[in-house]
Formats: sequence, structure tokens, C-alpha cells
Amino acid sequence: NLSRTRKPKKPRVLMSPNDPRIKARKLEQTQAAELKQGKKQLTCPNEVEAKLIAQEPTHLFFKYNPSLGPPYRILIDTNFVNFSIQNKLDLFSSMMDCLLGKCIPYITDCVIGEL
Repeated sequence: NLSRTRKPKKPRVLMSPNDPRIKARKLEQTQAAELKQGKKQLTCPNEVEAKLIAQEPTHLFFKYNPSLGPPYRILIDTNFVNFSIQNKLDLFSSMMDCLLGKCIPYITDCVIGEL
């Protein structure tokens, strides 16, 4: 049975410290560390610099969208109804609690047909 005989294993070859794969990995690690510290210098011309943008306050949302406001008109689908049944939530009161305003639910004929 020649198929059962094991071939001798080749000895493992150690990578030399001057291997370009090791240098590339160390370079990537230092660039990642510099990026976390905010000291990142662009090394490649095609590399894009990450920008930090300050978050706008949420109360300004209605300042720019005056058409959004109570009474809210909500289109209800079967997933919404099934979720409220599974979690034992009252459909109308939970909508009002969530949006903090008057809600007018709209249920289409096809949703009623699916239920």
C-alpha cells in the first residue's frame, strides 16, 4: 500500500526580517495608528483625507422642513401590524407615544386583504 505511506514534511522556512511583506505590514500599522491620532500625512496622491463633520442639532430639522409636523399621516403595512400584535402594542397609542403628536393612520385595501 503505497498510498498509506507518508511523505516526509518539508522544514518550515522562516521569513527574513528584510522581507518586503513584513515592511509593508509595519507601514500599514503605523499609518493606521497615525490616522487614529489625527496626525495622518497623505503618502499617495490618490489617497483621500478623512474629514470630521460636526453633527447638526436635531431641533433644526423642522426649521428646514416646515411641512413635517403634526398631524402625522402614517401609511401602515402588514409588517407594522404584525409587529404590534407580536409585541402586544396598541397601534394608535404607540404611534402617538413614538412621534409625540397626533397621528392619522392610513391602511390600504390590500393591507386589509392580507390580514
